[in-house]
Amino acid sequence: IEPWRLAVVGALALGADRSLLEIRFGSDNESFTWAEVCVVLGLFLVPLPLLIPLNTVGVLLYHVLKRTHPLKATFNATAFGLGTALAGLVFQLFPTVQSVPTVSTAVGLGVAALVFSAWNGAAVTGAVSLAGRIPFAEVYRKGLLLRGLVCLGNSAVGVGVVLMVQWSRPSVIFLPPLLLLMYTAYRGYLHAMQ
Repeated sequence: IEPWRLAVVGALALGADRSLLEIRFGSDNESFTWAEVCVVLGLFLVPLPLLIPLNTVGVLLYHVLKRTHPLKATFNATAFGLGTALAGLVFQLFPTVQSVPTVSTAVGLGVAALVFSAWNGAAVTGAVSLAGRIPFAEVYRKGLLLRGLVCLGNSAVGVGVVLMVQWSRPSVIFLPPLLLLMYTAYRGYLHAMQ
């Protein structure tokens, strides 16, 4: 495997759990991140047996550097690693050609991102629910629309980056404005929801 692939995936994993938005539940919160983008690009760039520890260690290192409580850091890294494994298993069900995206690759990456997001959302919702002694359904319902918006947007960005880089590298220049537009939409929806 080329070293640049490891470097890209490692850097993405280190920033994957950085909060874009947060919904508060008393003293706890649910964070929304770029995690699906990290998982999609990782699934395309490196083999799953390497991606799982890269993502897990990257997320753990992020939380250690952020001085997150060790139990929470371990939970977040473990949930991310398990979500990566589930997404990878789903992605392997789709026929793909190594390093050349096809329609099957794009669909597989999109479905894998949805599986990751569903797992991650349920895991985080469960933790927030337990910590705050709030019913799971209440916590899940409160963040459901924003969680869905972020998942679909992040999944589209991840798959779009894979396709753009392979089919038209100069088009990657449009990625930063696209990410800013998505972030603005996420923020706007969160403000309207509160």
